[in-house]
Amino acid sequence: MPLLERGVVLLNREANRLVWARDGRFAAKLTPSTGLGEFLASLPASVESVQKLITTTQELTQVAPALQALQLISTVGAIASVAGVGVSIVGFATVLHRLKRIEGKLDEMMMKIDDLRTAVQSLGATTESFVMARLSSAKENLDRGIAADTKDEQVSLARDARRLFQESRLRYLELWRRTDPWNNPDIEVVTALELQGRYVASAIGELQAEFLLGDRGAFVHATRSAARDVADTMRLDALKVFRLRSDTSLVRVATKSYGPVHQATVLTTFLPMLREQLRLAAAVTTESASRLAAFEDDAELPTLVGASAHEILRVVRDAPGVDVFALGLPQEAT
Repeated sequence: MPLLERGVVLLNREANRLVWARDGRFAAKLTPSTGLGEFLASLPASVESVQKLITTTQELTQVAPALQALQLISTVGAIASVAGVGVSIVGFATVLHRLKRIEGKLDEMMMKIDDLRTAVQSLGATTESFVMARLSSAKENLDRGIAADTKDEQVSLARDARRLFQESRLRYLELWRRTDPWNNPDIEVVTALELQGRYVASAIGELQAEFLLGDRGAFVHATRSAARDVADTMRLDALKVFRLRSDTSLVRVATKSYGPVHQATVLTTFLPMLREQLRLAAAVTTESASRLAAFEDDAELPTLVGASAHEILRVVRDAPGVDVFALGLPQEAT
């Protein structure tokens, strides 16, 4: 922070890195500790609530300037998105923690909503192949790959993790394409958001495995593919979707003859809630696509830092306390 405040380094927020002001070269990669990542993953989706929490929590006041500079707590998209807490290439554990806080009941809805159930069946799959436990299993392989001491074991476990994450990512993507959840009034916005979150979590897990394997081309390809899927396939036209869902609700109330009381409930309760849900979903979608695209810059991190991918992952994993660390910054900077 002193270097940033003096203008010695400049912040590239999208890539979470510092560059030297004198020539724009790489200075350091910024990464939250695991402890800070867990805190970020537990935040409510309210900028005001988060700001208050930061100022009243003693251990967080010191990192508040860094959080503000990185814009990790200044927008609802950054706070609420799964990718928003995955700013470190080793951040999958916190991503999974954030994902579990989305109350979209996706596992339950896949058995209850006809379009979701039919889409799962048309993929020749079972609902069990989409559940969160699969991501947890892939995470276990990833963690063991980072902990492994031998190169062969690192590679073997990373490949297993990559396969599991990639399979999950492609299944969630195909489920999205077949159900078009934003434009399907039977699928609640929060359920669609959870489906998107699982895709993003799978993508980040796959990226971490690719990073550990060390193939730059495969890593870059994976980042671009994931970012494109979210930006294009999962793009949200909030106004169009609001009109579709609000019109559908009013028609359903009218055709079932619930009377003026139920119509008033739709107007005074459901529509304001829908507006806020779509505002959040649009912000999260934009943030997720941006964060995934920014991971591409990490392809050069081993060369820039002068350490292997495995060493970088271990250092970041073991970083202590609740803090933001700069991975780099040669001695001349101090």
